Order: sequence, then C-alpha cells, then structure tokens
Amino acid sequence: MRRLLRFWSIVGIGWVAAWVALGSYERLFSNGDGFLAGININVLFQYISWFLLLILFLFIGIKSKHNLAINLSLSISSLVFFLLVGELLCFFLLKFNMVNAPKPLHTRLCMFEGWSSPERAYWGDYNNDFGSWRLPNDKKEILFCHGDTVKMKTNSFGMRDSERSLMNENPKKKRVVMMGDSFLEGYMVNDTSRCSNLLEKQTGVEHLNFGIKGTSVISYYLKYKHLAKRFEHDVVMVSLLIANDFEDFDATKKTGLLKYPIYRPYWDFSTSSPSLKYSLANISQSLLANDNYKNPIRTYYTVDSLYHSLSFKEKIGAEIDLNSYLFNCIMGLATQFAVPKTPTNSFAKEAYSKRWGVFAHSLEQLSLEAKGKKVIVYTVPIANDLRAYQKAKKDDISPQIEAICRKYNITYINTLPYFYKAGEETWDKLYEPCDGHWTPEGEKFLATILLNNLAYCKAVGI
Repeated sequence: MRRLLRFWSIVGIGWVAAWVALGSYERLFSNGDGFLAGININVLFQYISWFLLLILFLFIGIKSKHNLAINLSLSISSLVFFLLVGELLCFFLLKFNMVNAPKPLHTRLCMFEGWSSPERAYWGDYNNDFGSWRLPNDKKEILFCHGDTVKMKTNSFGMRDSERSLMNENPKKKRVVMMGDSFLEGYMVNDTSRCSNLLEKQTGVEHLNFGIKGTSVISYYLKYKHLAKRFEHDVVMVSLLIANDFEDFDATKKTGLLKYPIYRPYWDFSTSSPSLKYSLANISQSLLANDNYKNPIRTYYTVDSLYHSLSFKEKIGAEIDLNSYLFNCIMGLATQFAVPKTPTNSFAKEAYSKRWGVFAHSLEQLSLEAKGKKVIVYTVPIANDLRAYQKAKKDDISPQIEAICRKYNITYINTLPYFYKAGEETWDKLYEPCDGHWTPEGEKFLATILLNNLAYCKAVGI
C-alpha cells in the first residue's frame, strides 16, 4: 500500500507540475486567455485530474483488505471499462455518420467552431426587451433549398418591410400592425409575395410586418409593447403558428445555453404572479449579439459563467450532454426510433397541453396591451397538421383560443378548415417540400382567406 501511495504521490506532483508549466507557458508566450490550440488548459487538467482520482480510489479499493471494498472497486472498474469501450465505439459511429445523432460539442473544454461566423447575423439578438430582431437598414440574400434567391432588407426600425412612419400619414385609411414568426415574415419568399404585402396591395391599407423567425407569443407581446405600439394604428393582427408557438425558452432549458447561449424572454411561474425573465443576464452575452460573431472567446466566457451558476445535479447532466459520445449516440437512436409514423397534429391537445399556460398568459398579456384596438388572431397550420387532421379530425386548441378571444372581444379566425378543404394535391403547392414554409402560392392562399373574411374586411374598413 505504501508503494502504491508513493507512486501516486509522484504522479500527482508530476501532474501538478505539468499543469503549472503549461499554464505558465500559455501566459508568457501566448495571449493569456487560458487557451492553447483552442483547448482550455484548466478545464482539460480538471477533467484528467478527476479521472486520475477515480483510478486512484479504485486501486486503493482493490488493494484493500476488506472484501466489500474489493468487490465494489472491481464492480466500478468493470463499469468504467465498459463505459470507455462504449464511448470509443460511439465516437467512431458518430465520426463516420453511422448513427444519425449530434456529436458532443465539448463547449466547456474548447471553443466551438460554430460560435464564430464570417459575418454578423441578419437575425440576431439586438433588442434588450424582446431579444431576436434585425439591425436597421440591413440587407441579406439567401439561396434557399428551392433554388431561388430571396432578397431581404430592413427599414430604419429593423423591420423587414418598406420604410414606415410612426404617424399614419393617411388618416382616412386605417392602419394594421401584424405580429408573428417566420410564416408572417415570409421566410422563403420575396417581400412582394408575402401575405402582408398582398393584403396591403388589395386593400390600400398599410399592413406593417413585425414578423421574425424563431419567435413565439411572448415575443409578439413584448415586440408589440416596446416597438409596434409606437406606430399609430387601428388594427392588430396576430399570426399563431401552433406547430412551434409553444417552444418558448424556460428555466428547464438552461443547460442548452451551454451550447448556444441566446437571449430569450420567458415567464417564471415559480411564484403566484408570473414574472418576466430572460435566459441571460445581459443581451451582450448572447452568441447572436452584435460583435460576438467575431469574438468567440466572449461566448466561451458566457458559457463558463452559466455553467458555474448551475446546481451540482445540473452540472453533472451538462457534463454528460456536452462530452459523452455514448449518451448522444443513445439519445440519437432513441429519437430516431421514437419518431411517430403518422404526422403530428399540432392542434391536438397532446401536442400543446403541457405548455398551454405559458402560451395563454402571453396571448392574454398581448390582448391587454392592445386594449382599445381591434385585434384579430388567426391560426395557421403546417403541412403535417393537415395530413394528421386528415386521419383524425382533431382540433382541440381552437375552442381554447376562442375562449380567450371572447374574453377580450377579439376576432378569431381559424384557417385550418380552409387549408384542409383545399385538398391534398393543393397542399403540396402551398408548402416548400424541403423546408415546410409557405411558397408564394401559400402566401396568396392565406391572403385570400383573410380578404374573404367579413370580420377582417370590416376591421380594415373595406
């Protein structure tokens, strides 16, 4: 036992010396940020130190005179051996894409290459109140999967829209502000083909487009409160995409920020009165903040700060998620085999029930903020919703949204029946098969539904 302890003492001293020497070299001959070749020296040595300590205790257990300690050490040694074999096997399975699963990002150990970009994000975290937005007078061209180039540009307010004034310059005409996500933004079409542009052209009434991809109802509420409400208007239109409007950030998703730290608002329901919180302490910490695309070290510091704010249990889970090939391989296979054979209907209760409270609270806050305006809420389906609805005519969410709308004297338009009635052959023309967003035909189809709706026509004064 003494020889064993002496051996490990020498290993420990040598290990600490190597740690100090490498750290000193980095500070003296590199830039002093703690990284060499993209690897965080301290975290690397911490990982290996924990592993060496585990081996030490297993050796001590095996050399013990107590059978319980010997048996326990042997059992743990066998488990560690098989886990290491599993990690090695899964490393090669993921490396050569033999399993469809994400690879561990090791974002505590090294700077992830996805944190740097050759250009600033067009859709970034640029607003302290609602996070995701665009910079004023910005431009972007994207070659989408359908083969066409979509040209995007923003006005002086960061809206992907023509230049708008705060005041209604034509008081004889009503004015509409529209809130929504990528389907309202017209993610895969040029501006002239978007529903909002088509409505404006047909009615002669301004339809101000505040849509932006990757957002949900809490963002619509905050964007209306802090931006859209500044524009003189008579009507508020809210586009609800049920398929992803329930995918808000919440406190249970903190470990996901260790991969992609982004700034998102969310409701904290831990007290009797829901309070507004944000995923990060400051918008400047976001990966998508204005200058961070060219300074990945800032993102690493954010990740490090987030990690140290986690509980011990959360840290263990984060380490496994960030570093284990075996875990990611198993989760990937589980997801692959768990995918339902039939399309999921977002309008069915089982798809949204767990997050209904958050969704409803956001919609109610938006309704209260728009008090005194004519508000129109409309829901839109994706192609999978239509195919699932074809198999089982379930629309559980519409009555619940309608109840909120009645409470606040809001017009509700459910477009699901109109899209469904168009028939399966038409659906293929309305949605991009490679992406699922609307084609120009889909944008036009929605505009036609609204233009034929008496409540909408009355609201905009036509």
